Amino acid sequence: DSGVNLDDLVGGRIASYGFTDVQMINDVGVPNGSGDTPMVLDSAIENDYGLWSAGVPERFTFPTSGIWVFTGRIDYFPNATGGRLAYIRLNGSGIEAIQSLQAVNVSPGGLATIVQVLGFGHFAMNDYIELIGQQWSGGSLNATYARMQAVRIDVSNVPGGGGGGADLSTIVCSGGNVVCSAGEVVWATP
Repeated sequence: DSGVNLDDLVGGRIASYGFTDVQMINDVGVPNGSGDTPMVLDSAIENDYGLWSAGVPERFTFPTSGIWVFTGRIDYFPNATGGRLAYIRLNGSGIEAIQSLQAVNVSPGGLATIVQVLGFGHFAMNDYIELIGQQWSGGSLNATYARMQAVRIDVSNVPGGGGGGADLSTIVCSGGNVVCSAGEVVWATP
């Protein structure tokens, strides 16, 4: 017994346990250099847990302690130079997950660079996460909302993860959506 009804796993999320999916509908300028730029995500697609609030649109606050799975995605405007980075910041300072990519140099002017970050963790009630962007193109570069699902964050609660946590080795889906074995998680988004 896997501990999870596989019928509850839908489109890269654990549907019966709630889901928060928020995306950006306005471009965010990301300055050149090492400064952190929180992604202001201003359009809730689903907000089952109330993690997201329009009053603080860059934060996702956990309403209960437990194990949560998250993915974040930043789509940077085309530019042929430098690197792009996305990370999930915890409580304003800690890094929970990070991913960086080099820009692709294709004429004219490079390709859009899409950086996706994913992770999971046991979080306390009122902990919060933010999707942060950084880039080194030589000038300011926008993170764009122009493409479908261009800048967004998705957060799901892992069943049985409340309170003291869950045995992550019990959650298995051979379809590739969620695979946990000996504490390792692989998460594929739709």
